[in-house]
This record gives sequence, structure tokens and C-alpha cells, in this order.
Amino acid sequence: EAGYSSARAHQLATLATRKAKEYGVDADTLEGRWRAEAAALGFGPEQLATCFGAPAERAGVDVEQLFVDLAGPEGLTKQASTFARKDVVEALCERLGSDADAETIGRLTDEFIGSGHVAVLAPQSNNVEQVHRRGGGRRRSHDLARYTTPELLELERRLLHSADQGFGANVPGANPDAVERAVAAKTSLSEEQIAMIRAVCAPDAPAVQLVAGRPGSGKTYATAACVEAFVTTGAPVAGCALSATAAAELESATNLQVLTGRPARTIARMVLDIRRHGLPQGIVLLVDEASMVGTRDLAALVEAVGAAGGAIKLIGDPDQHGPVDAGGFFAALCREHETEVVGLFANNRQLD
Repeated sequence: EAGYSSARAHQLATLATRKAKEYGVDADTLEGRWRAEAAALGFGPEQLATCFGAPAERAGVDVEQLFVDLAGPEGLTKQASTFARKDVVEALCERLGSDADAETIGRLTDEFIGSGHVAVLAPQSNNVEQVHRRGGGRRRSHDLARYTTPELLELERRLLHSADQGFGANVPGANPDAVERAVAAKTSLSEEQIAMIRAVCAPDAPAVQLVAGRPGSGKTYATAACVEAFVTTGAPVAGCALSATAAAELESATNLQVLTGRPARTIARMVLDIRRHGLPQGIVLLVDEASMVGTRDLAALVEAVGAAGGAIKLIGDPDQHGPVDAGGFFAALCREHETEVVGLFANNRQLD
């Protein structure tokens, strides 16, 4: 009635209008009332009896489909790039429940690990995978071996190739005059930020470009100047981030909606739009908070940008939060391409 719609208003309305609790009602009265309500709904002793004692029918397990699921994007590598034997055991127990005993779980685990759905990873040279046994013996434990899936390995291979070799087309860049005008318009830019803007807008920049900046270094503020330079040049620009909050911050800083007609979006929404409509030719895609992006989302973005003959700018802090999904690719790229990373180190957010 007052026109309020906040969570606090909802809570106040609920407390003011809900029926008061009854106190001092004896158990027999409550039970009688409940039985009457159940009978009115058609729920009596016969219906109650059917809820107990019925043996669960064991559905036949499609082992091949089970293995496909375990090796798929929603399986063992959904939130981790590698897994161990114990992870397979746990996943099988969750999926099969009482339909399989311990012996069956162990057999299916060995079958899955030995199948073409699994890729065995080479052991690290500095990791001695030995376990001391009773009696003084030592042998390698299968539980310490690491595995992944061919699907994820292939995605990582393609990502590495794109980062190393580019997309086989000229990288879209901004006109040098447009870059200098964008820099001049932001008088508070540091020398480090100006260097970042020029590097990101350069026509000889990598197709998959890495911008690594510490918290407070002004990555997003400098990115706004890059957007202005690209838009002035006539290059299509889009921006995205993993979370809605990060996307809103990117939009607030870069004003993409006004400049391009396309607001900064979440990566989930961006991937959905790409599947429906593709990307404009020669697009420059800005990915903020790139350290939090999972491998599969990153692969989808990189491949779409490559198909459009564009460039993708991965902006983030490799030492900050990692992805919830299987990932860590941004940090790995920053390590492998250390000499090519555009770095921002100075703190421009706090002055005191």
C-alpha cells in the first residue's frame, strides 16, 4: 500500500500479516487436526503404507553413457582440470548410489581409467610418487596418478595454439591519432597506463593479448581509453566479464552501451549471443577479470573471435581469484608469455 518494494519492506509485510502462532495447544489436538487435514486431501492409512517397505527397482546401468558423462563438460573436469582415481570412485558412487556395490565401483573405476575417455598425464619430474608400505617396501600408488579428458586437452591445445600463432589474420588496431586523442582526454593517466593503451590498440598486438594488472592499478580506467580509440577508428568493440557485478563495473567505466550500442555483458550471456548471432567481423573483444574465466568459456570466446578475424584482450590479475570451473588458463598464459604481457603494477586507486 505504501509503494515500497525492498527486501526489508517484504519482510515487514510478511511479519505484519502472517497468522500468529498458537501456543498451549496439546499434542492430541494437533494430531487430530492434522489427520483431518490429511483425510480431506485424500491421504489416509493406505496411502501412508505405500511410502514404506517398497523395494527400489534397480535400473540397468548404461556403462558407456555413464563413462561419456564422467568425461564430459559436466563430469569430472567440470570444476578441476585433472582428477585422481579417488575422484572417479566418488563420482561413480554419487551416480550409482545403491545400484552398485564396492566391488562393482572398483571394477568400473578401472574400466573408466583404462578407456579412451581418459588421458593419463605425464608425472612431474620433481614429484616422486612412492608410498612406504608395511615391511619397508615402497611402490607407486595409483591414487597419486593424475588424469584428465581428451576433450579438455583438445580445448587447451587449441587455446595454446591461438595464443602462440594468432588467428591467421591481421589484428584490428586503432588509428594512432585516435589513440593519442583518447589518451589526451584522460589527463590523470599514468605513464604505465598510457603504455598499456598504446600496446592494446597497436595493429601488431597479439591476437590473444594479455593485460595483467594488480588490484588498484587502473586496468578498467585505461581500458575505457582503448574503447574510445577503437570506436573512433570504426572497429567493433564488445566487453564481457564472468560476473554481473564485474560486467556492470566494466560498463560503467567504458560506456560501451552509448558508444557501441552493445552493453558489457556476462560471459554466459556473451556465449549465448555468439551461438545465436555470431560476432561482427574484425571485432575487438575485451574480457575483464580474465583470471576467473574457466577454460571452456575462454575457448568458446577465443574461437568465436578467431572465426570473426578479430582480437581478444584478456584483462585481469593472475594472482587474484581463480575460476570456479576448470581453468587457470589466464595465469598459465601469463607465465608462458611473460615477455609479451602488458603489465600494470602501480597502485592508482589509493592515494594515501
